Amino acid sequence: DRNTEFRHLRRLDLATGEEVLLSEEIPWDVSSVQRSGTGELLVLGFNEDGRTRYYQYHVARDEMEPLNLFSSGLFSLGLHPEEPLLVVNHTDPLGVGRGYVYDLVSREITLWAGPEAEESDAPEARLIRYPTFDSIGGEPRRISAFVYPGVGDGPRPVLIDIHGGPESQARLSTGMGVIQNYGITFITPNVRGSTGYGKTFTSLDNGFLRENSVRDIGALLDWIAQQPDMDERRVMVTGGSYGGYMVLASLVHFGDRLRCGVDIVGISNFVTFLENTADYRRDLRRAEYGDERDPEMRAFLESIAPLNQVDRIQSRIMIVQGENDPRVPVTESRQFVDALKANGLEVAYIEGANEGHGFRNPWNAIYAALAQWGMTQECLLGPEGG
Repeated sequence: DRNTEFRHLRRLDLATGEEVLLSEEIPWDVSSVQRSGTGELLVLGFNEDGRTRYYQYHVARDEMEPLNLFSSGLFSLGLHPEEPLLVVNHTDPLGVGRGYVYDLVSREITLWAGPEAEESDAPEARLIRYPTFDSIGGEPRRISAFVYPGVGDGPRPVLIDIHGGPESQARLSTGMGVIQNYGITFITPNVRGSTGYGKTFTSLDNGFLRENSVRDIGALLDWIAQQPDMDERRVMVTGGSYGGYMVLASLVHFGDRLRCGVDIVGISNFVTFLENTADYRRDLRRAEYGDERDPEMRAFLESIAPLNQVDRIQSRIMIVQGENDPRVPVTESRQFVDALKANGLEVAYIEGANEGHGFRNPWNAIYAALAQWGMTQECLLGPEGG
């Protein structure tokens, strides 16, 4: 991505040093490159708005051709080292995987392993771009999100899942039919700071710009309120790690619009987080969040800390934390739970004594997952929600 927003395929002439961009016409990151044995053909994967799109590139002709093998679901592929064949692994919207062989010459695809395709009652996911609070080029900035509609008539409750990182990305997924079949619409936004949308977009939440990403969640709530198939009165937010911070910050700023939230190993105060996180991570995180040793930055981080604004939280909340977490120390959750209780608020707190950054012990993971699902049902599907 040297001198460009995205990672491009480039050709370097070793004799002259001349460098040519080969994928400039596709404004997305190259995520994978596969080369045939003869070198005449490349198969390229691009991260296009949270979904991998594949192209075949004919080197001699300098031609790029898309590989549109399926209209739904997700697929990955491998290029045969000698023959013009692709081995394709496709996962349908139900989460069922199948193996295929695709002939690049005849353009025929053959089922090799797995059951015949089945129909699903769950509506397919769709990509939406909603307007947020600022503008770019004279137009409202748009934030991408994947929407997995809930099954059923009438306005459906909404579960917003915010990814961590923050330099990460919510990708198109499959197997959401369980949540959808319960009538819950599942939304995974890529707020500013996410990767996959260019270097500028990834930097839009750095340092003093931190809460602008939280404002993107407020804009999403505005968008939800305008959708006839979604119930703005029944919205829940969840997230882990940095996504956990986003949950807490959203409950602070939009508590009157959020019924409940689940924070998993989240940051409650960036100052205490930076002071207590593992040594090997501290400088890396300072580059993203700001240096807490600088008085001006420290004052700013304290001002936006959910820990210092618990009096603004009015929603139900569950917090899940590992005692031995080296990334987000257990103190981040403990101090927040103590502050909530001191303010007279009810909080469900699950701490794993033998867990780190997320639960890995099968029994702990099952317990935490069931507790979170119980919270989701009570919050979105209980008597109060209808």
